[in-house]
Amino acid sequence: MKMSLEDLLGNPQDSEFQMAPLIDCVFLLMVYFLMTTELTKSEADLGIQLPGLVKQFQVVKMPDEQIIEISLSNDERAALHKSAAAVQELVDVLNI
Repeated sequence: MKMSLEDLLGNPQDSEFQMAPLIDCVFLLMVYFLMTTELTKSEADLGIQLPGLVKQFQVVKMPDEQIIEISLSNDERAALHKSAAAVQELVDVLNI
């Protein structure tokens, strides 16, 4: 029995696109990927323990600013933070 090319291809006007097999394939792929996917732990679940509060044994007095302001006048007088200061006091401050 010989078949012509037109018999194999059919009439192009009578052919329809079948959606049911396509939808079945999409659902099968979706089920496959849902079942084979491994859920990983998020970074929040790593179990890291942060250190607690540490009690301070000695009070440390820290200056608010680390700026040392020294003013020199024309008559060779010095001022430390806008108050008169002796030369030895300036040396002691600068040799911290």
